[in-house]
Amino acid sequence: MSNSYGEEMIKLTAATPVSELTEIWDIALTDTEVERHQIFMLLTLTLVYDNWCIYKNDARVLADYSQAAPGREFSEYVGHNIGALLVNQDNAIVTYAFNNNHLHNNSTEHAETRLIRKALRLYNRKNFKTGQGNSGYWKVLKGHTVYTSLESCSQCSGIMDLANVENVVYAQVDPGQGHIGNILYNLHRDEGGSGAPRPIKADFLPVFSQIEEAYSRFGRDGTAQGTRRPGATRFLRSVDAFEVFREAAVQLEGFTPTNDSNQAVLEHALEFRESYNDTTMRDAVFGE
Repeated sequence: MSNSYGEEMIKLTAATPVSELTEIWDIALTDTEVERHQIFMLLTLTLVYDNWCIYKNDARVLADYSQAAPGREFSEYVGHNIGALLVNQDNAIVTYAFNNNHLHNNSTEHAETRLIRKALRLYNRKNFKTGQGNSGYWKVLKGHTVYTSLESCSQCSGIMDLANVENVVYAQVDPGQGHIGNILYNLHRDEGGSGAPRPIKADFLPVFSQIEEAYSRFGRDGTAQGTRRPGATRFLRSVDAFEVFREAAVQLEGFTPTNDSNQAVLEHALEFRESYNDTTMRDAVFGE
């Protein structure tokens, strides 16, 4: 019996070396696009910094953070310090989400997953109020970009793939995920532009290398103490990570666009930061 079309396609996929599937070759960005990605990525990191959460019942953790940020009142730990931002094709921010694994006692409550669910809920609510009805769930998020502080896992990459998100920009490589987003992009992207989002590593951002260096130091210290190399999420509970994210906030506050069109993008980002950190407004506007 001859192989089906599906089986033939799987054979073609299986013949491709994994090393090729993890590489992204077709990323070409203009200077204007790079600068815009810088602004939105810095905002993503800054909101994580603004809402940084810690284990407040751990005396050693409290002491370390009291020294790092005297007088600051930290949030109780709700999940890994990871955030994700959604921006539409007109460079308007749609919403934002944090990892909430600990709060919900649910290992699937990742930032990107929660972000996509929130965005679809907001769009559907808007369509219902305006009488537009269903507009085709497969195209609701086409042209949108996700900015995430940590490279996405298999779950979140799959959900963004299903949602037809256009791009995903990330500020830290997660070695535990094996560039799964790159693999899905190379396997699923078609000529019509549907499929997994285009992964964009934000190594054009100065804070990207600062995060990498801090994580490397954290990993070396953990290995030297006789433990296995600490994962990225453990690093994101550390003062080392907090200090780099604080630097991202400084960079956002001092950012000066070189492209005139990005001045409005920066103002929009700064306004969003102010409104999102007003929790009374967050509940009403951003679908929390």
